[in-house]
Order: sequence, then C-alpha cells, then structure tokens
Amino acid sequence: LSGMTLENIRAFLKQRTSAFSKIVVINPQFEKIQVRCNIDFVNDTDEGEQLLKLNEQINDYLSPWNSDNASQFFGRTLDKDRLLMYIQSLPYIETVHDFSVLRISSRDHTNYSMEESGENNADRIRGTYPWSILTPMKKHFINVVTKAEDFRDITVGYGDLEVGSTFIFQREN
Repeated sequence: LSGMTLENIRAFLKQRTSAFSKIVVINPQFEKIQVRCNIDFVNDTDEGEQLLKLNEQINDYLSPWNSDNASQFFGRTLDKDRLLMYIQSLPYIETVHDFSVLRISSRDHTNYSMEESGENNADRIRGTYPWSILTPMKKHFINVVTKAEDFRDITVGYGDLEVGSTFIFQREN
C-alpha cells in the first residue's frame, strides 16, 4: 500500500483507540517459498508437462490466497511434512527424495536472508515477522529422475540460481 493509504489507516484506527495506544501500520512482509526435491514420475512420458503441472499444484497448495489457506495470511506456519505428503499423494508421483523447502526474505529488497529446511531439519517454516506472508516462488527446483538412476543430493550451481530470487550474495562485516 502507498504511504498515504497506510497513514489514512493509522489515522482511522487512532480515532477509535485509547490515547495511550501506539499504532503502527506497515505493509506485509512477503517471503518466498521454494520446494527443492528429486521426483520420479509414475509415467516417464510427458515429463515436461508433468513437471509444469506439479509446479502449478505446489503453488496452489502454498498460496495464501487458496481457499483452504484463506483463514490465515499473517503468521502462517508451513508444515514441511504435510507439504511432502501432499506431493507424494499426487497420482502421477512415484517417489520424492531429498525434499527441502527454501525460505527467502528481504526487508528492504537489498538485503536478503535465506533458510533451507534441509539444513536445520526444521519441520515447520515460519515467516521472519508476525506480519510476514509466505508465498510460493513461480518456479520450484525439481529434479526429475528415473527409477534406473541413483537418487543424488540436490546440488545447486550458479546456473540454477535466478537473479532477484535465489541468487543471493552474503556480505562479510
């Protein structure tokens, strides 16, 4: 929201609260969620189409605007195990391996923080702030493998990163 709209909201609330109240009105903090995993499809034909469908279904599941999640935008907690069970329950998924969830946040669009659930074995992913809203990335990092292949750890190279989303520099102080 614009600064003027935020100020109008603050003024409106100030008129309806105690003089001793301190009212701060800010925009929500949108934080991106990316699923990372190895997937084996039931049917190895049309992998590209199945991958697009899976990406779309993960986005629908993660979207706070989804009717199932609409009751809670702010302070929502994402259960990693439930998300994994959802993906495994899709009829075209054979197996899911090396599953993790990446959360990327930025307070000022210049300094970013990134946390991967696989690093700390976190079962639940929360936003950085109470006013954070978890939203899905447009594209998840899904590696398609076949039964014949050995499942390998997901390694991310520079070519897999995207500027403005997952390509983050960390500055040393």
